[in-house]
Amino acid sequence: MKKIITVTLALGLTTLLIADANMPMDKKIMKAKTENNQQHKMAELVPLPHLKRVLQANKELLKLTKEQKKQIKTQIYEVIRADVHKAIKTAEPLEAKITNAILIEQKTKEDMKADIEALIDIKRTITNGHIDALNTLGKILTKEQYQQILEFIATNKEKDKH
Repeated sequence: MKKIITVTLALGLTTLLIADANMPMDKKIMKAKTENNQQHKMAELVPLPHLKRVLQANKELLKLTKEQKKQIKTQIYEVIRADVHKAIKTAEPLEAKITNAILIEQKTKEDMKADIEALIDIKRTITNGHIDALNTLGKILTKEQYQQILEFIATNKEKDKH
């Protein structure tokens, strides 16, 4: 939990340094949070590779069948990914609220306990969805295709950080 609070504070403080100096403090934070989250960047509980990126980069190498593409679309993108993105959209304003309350209103961790716990629950949901998506992909792909994905992930670890 300390790690999540530290990451949230670090993100908030970093955004303050980038924001326009003439803008009021609370607007600086909200602007930075909005800009930073345009691509649904969310500090997860466990940093896992993003499937869409991995599959796009390996499209030709994997030679997915029509059935595999259909399963990925219906089982991962339309169900799991939709749920994860819904949770992310719920977490984003809560992160901004916590950051604002701590930095601007100088609230304590005790004051913010309920919101922090709610954020942890949302991030747990996001991480669980991510795990479900990776497990589902492992069942859809052949062993050889999954091994290719693992090799790609291992060689591109730094590029896939989010």
